[in-house]
Amino acid sequence: MAAKIVYIFANPYSGSGENKRYVAELIGALEKCGVKGEAVWDLHERKAILSDRKLGERCETVVSAGGDGSLGDVVNELAVGENLGDVNVAMLPMGNENLFAREFGFTREAGAMAEAIAKGDCVRVDMGWVMHRTNIGKDEQSKKGDGKYFTLVLSAGFDAEVIHALDLWRRVKSDRGEEKKKRVTRLSYVPIVLKTVWRYGWPRIELLPEEGGVVRGCCAFVFVLKQYAAGLPIAGEVVADDGMVDWVVLEKGGVLQMLRYVWWIWRDVHIGKPGVSYGRSRRLVLRVCEGDSVRREVTAGQKVDERRVAVEIDGDVGGFLPVEVEAERRVLRVLAMGSS
Repeated sequence: MAAKIVYIFANPYSGSGENKRYVAELIGALEKCGVKGEAVWDLHERKAILSDRKLGERCETVVSAGGDGSLGDVVNELAVGENLGDVNVAMLPMGNENLFAREFGFTREAGAMAEAIAKGDCVRVDMGWVMHRTNIGKDEQSKKGDGKYFTLVLSAGFDAEVIHALDLWRRVKSDRGEEKKKRVTRLSYVPIVLKTVWRYGWPRIELLPEEGGVVRGCCAFVFVLKQYAAGLPIAGEVVADDGMVDWVVLEKGGVLQMLRYVWWIWRDVHIGKPGVSYGRSRRLVLRVCEGDSVRREVTAGQKVDERRVAVEIDGDVGGFLPVEVEAERRVLRVLAMGSS
C-alpha cells in the first residue's frame, strides 16, 4: 500500500516571502519523518482535492497554512466531500490572530508539527453550523443545503460591521481589472474601527435559544471554542466537545457603553454584570428586533437605510441576520500536538 500524502493548503494571498519559507520548511521536516508533503496554492485545486470522496484513501492529515478564515474554508470543503470523519486537520498559522492554532497548540515550528503528523493522533471537537434562514423544526436534510460550518465564533453587531468594512477596504482592482486583496495587519483595523464606531446605529438584536425565551441586545457572540481576537475572554470557559454553543449578548449600545463592556471583559468579570447575558444552547436563532433599522455606509459619501445587521464567521464576512446556529458534536478531527 502506498504511503499517504499530507496536503498543505496555503493561502495564495499570504503566499510570499516568509510564508513560502514556512511551507517549504514543513515539507522538509515531513520528509525527514518519512512522510510526503505537497503544497497546494491554487484555490480551485484545493477545492477539488478536499471535496474528493476518496480523499481519505490517500491522505490522513491536511494542513491549512493561513489564518482562521482559510482554516474554515478547508473544513467546509472537506464537508462537501463527506471527508470530515476521515482526515485530521492541522493549521500552520499565518494569519493575524490564528485563534484555532492558539487553541490547539499549532505553531510554525516545522519539526514539532511533522512529528505530530507522523504520529497521527487526533482529538474530536464540535463545530457550529450556521444557516441564513430560521427553520427550527424542519427536517435535517432540508436544513443542510444552505449553511456552513464554523470552528470558532459567530457574532452579529458592531464587531461584525467592522469585519464587513474591512473586507470592502481590502478589495482592490489590478491594472487588468482583476480583483485582489490587500494584506491585512492588526494596524489595518484601527482606522476601520474608529470610522465604524462613530457611524454605527447600534440596532437591536434578538437571540432565541432552543430552550425558550428571548434575549435582546446590540451585540451577540456565539462560541464553539473560547478563543477571540486580542485574547479577550468573552466566552469564559467553553467545553469543546459537549455538543453545545456558548453565547454572550451585550445589551446596550454606544461608544461609552462598549468601552465599559471591554473593560469588564478584559478583566474577565463581565459574566453576571448588568447588561450582559450568558447561556449555552444546542441551537439558537439570531435576528433583528422588529421595528429596528440601521444606517450603513455602503461607499464613501453614500448612505442607505437598511434593516440589516452584519454577521461575521471566524473573522470573515458572514452575511446578515437572520441566522440559525446549531452545534454539531465532535465532527472535526484535529491533529493532536504533543504538548496540547
